[in-house]
Amino acid sequence: MPMPRIQEKIEVLEVAPPPDQPNYYTIGPIFHGHRQLEEIHIVHSHIPSIGQNSFYGLNNLLILNLTHNNLSAVLENNFVGLTSVRELYLSHNRIESMPSSVFHRLGDLKVLSLAKNRIKELSKRIFMNLTKLHDLDLSYNPLPELNYEVFSDVRELQVLKCRGCGVAAVNRSLFEQLTELQVLDLADNKISSITADELRPLQALRELWLDGNRLTVVASGMFRHNPQLQIIDLSRNEIVKVEDEGFLNVPALRLLDLGYNRLERLHASIVSPLGESLRALSVAGNLVSTEELARLVRGVPHLTRLSLADMRLRAVPAGLLSPLKELRTLNVSGNLLTALHPSALHPLFKLEVVDASRNHLVGLDEQSLLRLDNVDRVSVCVWGGGAPYTQLLWPGACSIRSRQPRPTLAPLFSVSTNQVTRY
Repeated sequence: MPMPRIQEKIEVLEVAPPPDQPNYYTIGPIFHGHRQLEEIHIVHSHIPSIGQNSFYGLNNLLILNLTHNNLSAVLENNFVGLTSVRELYLSHNRIESMPSSVFHRLGDLKVLSLAKNRIKELSKRIFMNLTKLHDLDLSYNPLPELNYEVFSDVRELQVLKCRGCGVAAVNRSLFEQLTELQVLDLADNKISSITADELRPLQALRELWLDGNRLTVVASGMFRHNPQLQIIDLSRNEIVKVEDEGFLNVPALRLLDLGYNRLERLHASIVSPLGESLRALSVAGNLVSTEELARLVRGVPHLTRLSLADMRLRAVPAGLLSPLKELRTLNVSGNLLTALHPSALHPLFKLEVVDASRNHLVGLDEQSLLRLDNVDRVSVCVWGGGAPYTQLLWPGACSIRSRQPRPTLAPLFSVSTNQVTRY
């Protein structure tokens, strides 16, 4: 790297190649003349190793970003002199293993990303001296077991991401080490069950991401020890049943995603404890009847976002959505709708976005367009000539006789005919 040609007083160094001219860099003790550096970002540069004492003397460095390189090993002497680093990003490399205490010189580290490497096992004291670490990302490494002893040095952790690691089960002993967790991301794993007792230690938890697992039931009181929860994502599981008190004692819950499971019944009692707090709900991809949907939405009148996509709905009955006076975003894409009657959107006067793409709509009558006067943009998939195409309808600029969208506006949603939109 041509560091001698770069001004010594720079504070931020960013190196990223254009797509057609990739870098092939090696680094070593080349930064010693740039002691005022606070951030180093060297990405997509095929760096094979960090080198010994490469960053020695950079006492002001706060952020080190070496993502999207070819690092295969990380050693203790790679971080000599980095006493002030707060954020370290090593994701998208080829790291397979790291020795114990490899990061022990980084006592002020708050954010560490090791995502998308090839790490198969974590050494027991790998996080030694990282007592200030708040955010740890291990996603998309082959780590089917998370040994609780590994996390004994990071008890102040607030964010743990282990998405796509092949985890098959959770261990309460792990969570007993991490009682300060606020965000837990275990999405895209192989978890088939999780109990209230296992989640009991996580009483500060605010976000729980379990989408893309193998859960089959949301048991009664499953989250009763986690009263601070604001987001629960259970989408893309194999859930066939949500028990009546499945969401008991989560009074702060604002977003609930049950989309793309195997639910056919959703009793209104499921959401009744969430009536005052819930703002976003997705039941997309489940074959729930419109009768049950009507009872369900009556229990959560403060929703601002609702997804009913991919439910094989043939109509949005009048009155189905009328309790949702605060609704701003409605997704009914991917259904079997042939018309969107104005009564379906009455009296949703705060509605801003309707996604009705990937349906069988053949047109909207004048009354429908007038009803949509309060809607900013409507994405509609119109079927004609045996092939689907997407067209935007702007109220006031088009009608059933002349549906010509304004060419200067871009769609709020970009949804192809075979793409699933989730909220």
